[in-house]
Amino acid sequence: MKNLFLLALIAITFITFYGCSKSSSSSGATTATSSQWTLKGTTYNGLATSYNTSSGLGILTSADAAGNSITVTFYSHPATNGTYTVSDAANSNDCSINVQTYANNASVIYSSTSKAGDNVNLIISGGKLKATFTNVTVSNGTTTTTTSGTVIQQ
Repeated sequence: MKNLFLLALIAITFITFYGCSKSSSSSGATTATSSQWTLKGTTYNGLATSYNTSSGLGILTSADAAGNSITVTFYSHPATNGTYTVSDAANSNDCSINVQTYANNASVIYSSTSKAGDNVNLIISGGKLKATFTNVTVSNGTTTTTTSGTVIQQ
């Protein structure tokens, strides 16, 4: 769990410093977001999505305007389309999911639980990753729930 927390913290730090950039558009119009995930009945729309491999892991992270985020961590840098098992075992065909939410000035992190049958479907197109998952079990140590969504590298 410490490693997952550390990975989530690294991913959030990365998005905070590198995930946002000034838009050159002055129209004030918003563009549709690509990444979207749901946790406990709330749907979040990612505004910035990044993919980082500098640690040797493949870390796909998306965050919304309020700082809520989702991170899919692949234990190896994926090179092909496929189905990845959601697990903490850190095998090359495994990944984990962390969802961080903010409410009332407090952060809560939900981490995948390695429940049998939890998977992430990965499609790589044009060198960009698209991870899709449905009803993956996550827990914050007190509350266990599920998350579903699609995280698309921008």
